[in-house]
Amino acid sequence: MTKIHEMTKKIAKSKPYHHGELRDALVESALAMLEEGGVEAVTLRGVARRTGVSQAAPYSHFRNKEALLGAVATVGFARLSERMNASIEGLEAAAERIVALGCCYVRFATDHPGLFRLMFGRAVCQRFAEDETLRRTADESYVPISRAIGDQIGDASGDSPDTHLATVAAWSLVHGLSSLVLEGKVTPERLAVADVETLARRITTLFAGRVAS
Repeated sequence: MTKIHEMTKKIAKSKPYHHGELRDALVESALAMLEEGGVEAVTLRGVARRTGVSQAAPYSHFRNKEALLGAVATVGFARLSERMNASIEGLEAAAERIVALGCCYVRFATDHPGLFRLMFGRAVCQRFAEDETLRRTADESYVPISRAIGDQIGDASGDSPDTHLATVAAWSLVHGLSSLVLEGKVTPERLAVADVETLARRITTLFAGRVAS
């Protein structure tokens, strides 16, 4: 059997995705592989096999693994933003929003550890300069925290140096806590609290109460 005939058979067995649908399906397959085995488990061939398409199919959307992972990270930031915005619906007080956002951030990290590590890893950060969609989507996930901090310290514009510093402090707090929890360096048991949710709430409440002072 010739190689051409083999490829023809593989293509014939592939699922009939439309162009946009195939890209989304490939990203979803990569997301699943990422959560199961980490970044190392994600390959273009593996994603094609999981999606049920030919090995050549992913290259119509992604020139290499790094481009695929950038698309996966973009989806991750979009989902983080969606969850964070949903977590503060109906909350008027800035301090309540800060706590809700912090808890949501930690929950996202513990719910999706592989995706979380990818989103804030060096490889994705290095793609920001060339991938405008990735950079913009990542920036959007920063906005709810910045707005809540600005309201808490009385900065209506949300653009003062104090707001930027306090926002970085808040982000560093929840990101650091998320990383420590994922690595097992911090556990609810060691701090005599019921669970990670309670731990995140207590720590972010301490921060929210002091950020305005």
